[in-house]
Amino acid sequence: MSDFEAYEVFYSRVEAPYSPRQRSGYQVVYHSPALDLVSVREIEDHVRCFEATQVGRRLQYFHLSSGSVGLAVSQQIEPVNPQITDRAGRPGPFIAHCLVVEPQAFEMMGHNPFMLFDLDDVFVSDVEEMIEIRKTARSICSISAPTLEWEPNDYGFDMSEWDKANFGRLWDLAGDATDITKNHRTVAVQSEDESAVEALLKMWMIHLSIEARWPCTFNTFAEGCEPPAGAYWLIRTLRRAKQSSAIRIHLERRTVDYETPQAHAEMRELSEKLFTQMREAQGLED
Repeated sequence: MSDFEAYEVFYSRVEAPYSPRQRSGYQVVYHSPALDLVSVREIEDHVRCFEATQVGRRLQYFHLSSGSVGLAVSQQIEPVNPQITDRAGRPGPFIAHCLVVEPQAFEMMGHNPFMLFDLDDVFVSDVEEMIEIRKTARSICSISAPTLEWEPNDYGFDMSEWDKANFGRLWDLAGDATDITKNHRTVAVQSEDESAVEALLKMWMIHLSIEARWPCTFNTFAEGCEPPAGAYWLIRTLRRAKQSSAIRIHLERRTVDYETPQAHAEMRELSEKLFTQMREAQGLED
């Protein structure tokens, strides 16, 4: 077990009595007192837009200007609490809970955000629990993250119908992650299957080196509020990304619209090894 501390931010819709500003609506409901306000505003910009009725949850991994890492889970509030959330009882309000992890702690996690995303009791989705945390004004969130290990088929990435060339392009995208965002480009996964997108991301994060994971930031649901190109390495949308510069992964068709400008011998070797290993684990024949 690795124990570490993280700052936290809650963004949600609340009625005025539960608001730090005494007003109803979406807002930062609570943040760790020691967290700088620049980081709080940056996190608010990342998490504020979410169409909760269209998806089970949104996962976000991003870097802050302070050098810290933001790991956020957004989930629909069910059922709506008319006293706290919305006295009109309208459907669709959500809680975004963001943990701010220092670089040293994130390195302890192997730069793998799924070390926290895969835990059941870390991210809050209950509005009453959120208000209780605000009431007690806890200064820091203490986390015990287990050392998780995955086998090649544990994360549910379906290898059927993937050919070796397009599977290799997935790894070229990871190898070029730093340059892709630096050039204000984004990888857009167009898919209605959120579990398939999470499986794709988890596959990358498990098999990439620690250094290669760092630039692979992502937002698993950007529909209705697409972030600027380069804000994330990868986003998921239901429809075609608005960005003309977006690199597209067509998950259902098993194709990747990308040709790397540089050779990645290590990435290609990894992709070819995994292509065979994962297909065998899933009982697929060549």
